[in-house]
Amino acid sequence: MIALERISSPVNQSCNTLSVGLSGAGCRHSSVREISGLKKLVSVYGVDVELMVKDRKLNAEQRTAGELRRALRRAGLDYVVDIRHEVA
Repeated sequence: MIALERISSPVNQSCNTLSVGLSGAGCRHSSVREISGLKKLVSVYGVDVELMVKDRKLNAEQRTAGELRRALRRAGLDYVVDIRHEVA
């Protein structure tokens, strides 16, 4: 409790309300199955995320290009993604 009081910033001195969210929702990590699916897409299409989006069998969840780029980055496969698309 003392640690939580240290990170809180009460509105007034009599209030013990925390200003940080404690929802429990943190960083999401890629599952083994998700990584294997992404590796299949990368093995077939290389850096072309736009073609990955159009493949209905390997991209069964029908993720968008942005979702696939984020998933590849989260899985540690971001070295294969074309950086030009990240800026746009």
